[in-house]
Amino acid sequence: MAVAPRSIEEPRSIKEEARRKKHQEASKNQEASKKKQEGRSTKKHRRTKKAEVPRRTKKHQRSSNEEPRSKKAKAPRNIEEPRSIKEMWPGLIQKAKEGGLDAIETYIFWNAHEPTKREYNFNGNLDFIKFIKIVQDAGLFAILRIGPYVCAEWNYGGFPVWLHQIPGVEMRTDNEVFKAEMQNFTTLIVNMVKNERLFASQGGPIIIAQIENEYGNIMDKYGSTGKRYIQWCANLAETLNIGVPWIVCQQADAPPPMVNA
Repeated sequence: MAVAPRSIEEPRSIKEEARRKKHQEASKNQEASKKKQEGRSTKKHRRTKKAEVPRRTKKHQRSSNEEPRSKKAKAPRNIEEPRSIKEMWPGLIQKAKEGGLDAIETYIFWNAHEPTKREYNFNGNLDFIKFIKIVQDAGLFAILRIGPYVCAEWNYGGFPVWLHQIPGVEMRTDNEVFKAEMQNFTTLIVNMVKNERLFASQGGPIIIAQIENEYGNIMDKYGSTGKRYIQWCANLAETLNIGVPWIVCQQADAPPPMVNA
């Protein structure tokens, strides 16, 4: 019986097999290259999209829906008018305002304003009234540190030389000679400020005044006379009736109405 012939395929040649593998590798490389190119295109698109968002500069206004940035009040800083010329005051005060300050404090230097007993100088860079008015015009508050002992790295802490030469005087204690001179000068300064209506109680910028300075550091050396003196300072401050708080620096047991600061 005859057997039907079957198809017998000859094996592929080595060259054909090599071509097949080469074609497969080329296809894989082409596919990988395509995916890589697509990835680069996506990243580039993202970068371009991000770059297209404009950054807000200082000139840009905030939208009505945007919350304002919180602003914290900063501690006041000294600008002492005798240490600069009068023409510098507006610029110094404006820089303080731009720096975020809400209040400017200044000392009153007794020996500068009364270098000779009962001869006063409030001109030029000693015109503290003008200085406070510039602070007011800038929309800032003021703290008036009268002392009249101010320390402030100033000669004699602000005491005039002639004060030392008065017979029987003893500084910063319960001494009648000293207290009479201190009361005279302090009252003079307060009345000058009142006349210009510069206390906050009068609509002015001065929200705080200071009498004496850092007395708590030395009061124990004076004993009971030191305590009587600081109580006298508190009584003097109260009688001046300025309508704003009085502070005394570094005085833990400050008697009313003074506030320790």
